[in-house]
Amino acid sequence: MSRDIDRRAFLKAAGGAAAAATLAGCAADPDESGTGTEDATDTQTNGGETDEETTETDGEDTTTLTFARGNTSGTLDPQNSTSGEDVKVTNQVYDQLIMFEPGKTSLREGLATDWSLEGTTVTLTLREDVTFHNGEEFTADDVVATFNRFTNPDYEHYPGDKYISAYGPFTIGNWVKSVSKDGDYALTIQLNQKYAPFLRNLAMFASSILSEKAIKELGQDLSKEPIGTGPFKFENWDTSNQQIRLSANTDYWGEVPKVDEVVFTSVGSNTTRAQTLDSGGADIIDGLGAQASKIVENSSNAKLVSKAGI
Repeated sequence: MSRDIDRRAFLKAAGGAAAAATLAGCAADPDESGTGTEDATDTQTNGGETDEETTETDGEDTTTLTFARGNTSGTLDPQNSTSGEDVKVTNQVYDQLIMFEPGKTSLREGLATDWSLEGTTVTLTLREDVTFHNGEEFTADDVVATFNRFTNPDYEHYPGDKYISAYGPFTIGNWVKSVSKDGDYALTIQLNQKYAPFLRNLAMFASSILSEKAIKELGQDLSKEPIGTGPFKFENWDTSNQQIRLSANTDYWGEVPKVDEVVFTSVGSNTTRAQTLDSGGADIIDGLGAQASKIVENSSNAKLVSKAGI
């Protein structure tokens, strides 16, 4: 069974300081040669034959994509993080109202299907028939609760100044005067002043939309039990082995994932991480230096995909 993985569909672009790594090693596609491009699909090969990691479950094969990175996550709550390593995981679990086109700075529909910014007034039409991973329907109440949790110390479920990251005021708190809903699927945001980049702030990872029910029930435990609307659902976090496992959200409102599960694992050494890719122990790695990049470039089982940083 061939396993073709669209990097852009899987690795949703992260905004701000958590942009994609400048160098990423990927398992090679046997039908392509030379240096990879952003549009290339990535398939792990071994001597010309496809090498797949599958798990037998009730007679069915489960396809697993393994992402080896330089460090583990510190939290899985996007309101508790300033780390790009965290965002690699949370951007698979959560969506934003407006989202970046993968690998680009242009905007596309997310949990909002339409929006406008006129002066200091932002209006958004929300997507209907979206379900959180806990089974709750997504509505305007979740957006209001998300903003309050991130920026309002008087909110009953505000997790505390020490818990909330610096992105709280940076993305929302410094600009938003009020958020009001008009029914279940319409929102109006009033800004303190004109601020043209605000729509892009809504597309940043820190503006991920949380479930109001999860906010109330889990509090700071969202740092280890994330619940979003994204293409992958959180399964478990093996902290002793620095491994996080996600499963495909088959009810996702957008394009359904092409793999059944994703495993994020940590390999601290750049060289060892490159060797892990070359030997088939990982499908994607990133954060390589010049020396480790040469291992991927010289590999017959992998290819190097490079991209300019922000």
